Amino acid sequence: MSFAAPASLRLSHPGDPAEREAERVAEAVVQRSPVSRPPAVSAVSSPTPGRGFERAYFEPHFAKSTAITQSMPPGTIAGDWIIDNPARKFPSNTSPEDGALIEGAFQQISGLASRSGNRIVLGTGPPNPSQAEGHACLQDIENDLASPNPVLSGTPHVALEPHGWSLTNTAPPLVSARHPASSFEWGYWTGGQTRHLKPFWQTMAHEVCGHMAAHVRTRGANTGVRGVGLGHNIAIEGENRIATEHGVPAAELRGLDFDPATQSPLAGHRGESFLQSSITNFGHAATNLPASSTAVLREAVRTIQTVAQTHLDLFLQVEGFAFANEGGLPMAVRRAAAVRAALIVAITTAGIRAQIGSGATATSRFHPDLARVESGTSQAGRNNPRRRVQIYLFHQPHSAGP
Repeated sequence: MSFAAPASLRLSHPGDPAEREAERVAEAVVQRSPVSRPPAVSAVSSPTPGRGFERAYFEPHFAKSTAITQSMPPGTIAGDWIIDNPARKFPSNTSPEDGALIEGAFQQISGLASRSGNRIVLGTGPPNPSQAEGHACLQDIENDLASPNPVLSGTPHVALEPHGWSLTNTAPPLVSARHPASSFEWGYWTGGQTRHLKPFWQTMAHEVCGHMAAHVRTRGANTGVRGVGLGHNIAIEGENRIATEHGVPAAELRGLDFDPATQSPLAGHRGESFLQSSITNFGHAATNLPASSTAVLREAVRTIQTVAQTHLDLFLQVEGFAFANEGGLPMAVRRAAAVRAALIVAITTAGIRAQIGSGATATSRFHPDLARVESGTSQAGRNNPRRRVQIYLFHQPHSAGP
């Protein structure tokens, strides 16, 4: 996704006041029995950020990173990436550093990429033939930075956001990717209209070799923004080329946004992103929320709050699963309804509106529940992660559906 973040955006840390409040709300929701659905909050519209928002946030934000002294190994090309907050460990002190995670993702794109202090640098030498597309992507960005008339306004930054939406900003240049340690996994709709969860390196490839590379290669004419020209196509195609190099089957590649032949939006799902998490181990033939729901509800609230700071509203959808011998489809429907009710309590308690504005009408933040029957049987008294409810977060209205 290509977007500009406003001045209020900040990275949160475990134990800070916002985290504690989100945890308190989630815990209260799980302990509440029965959970009742509160009245919906009136719809309001979201403002659109302007250039003032971008300058107010990005300029002081970047000043902190550029003050760090870089060390450049010999044989590197002029121009590289600055890692924001490279030493942070999320969600605990035993977790890998953000810098190491970012380096790993860049090395999946090109084996010649490596970390040096707070930098990602691209070394010289022939690339691995199996990473030709990925290396060409990074090389084109590096060449632009070294040119006398670069498209990019400065050295690009790369950061991980524990609770936000992955995005690319081009002026000033920044890639911010959803942290891979999040309890919500990143996914997209394929061209065959199925959901597909992707690894972290592919999320980074979409932003770097999709949006940022497209911006450079088209001299700023096409960054892959939905609603402009052929929309998201150029960014999706960049991601799919890297995924193909990694052996991702054609059926699992990301679907396009527009039909290039007719230059019109494709029918159904159009390669939209979504976040997915699961509340697992419901009791046999039961709808009571298990203990695992606390962390998932907390993260859903934190994500909605964080993404709202970039002036994007998130939609939610829940999908219940149950076995035939514990009630089948009706049980799956009841589980989905229980989680949806708990989410509504959590987000409204946190001060988040339950509805958003959509033209002249108010559209519910929640899309219709989904339900499925699992194959096999369920046994009472035994944990079973397939007795679950999946939660999807997305910001494209046409992302709803089975």
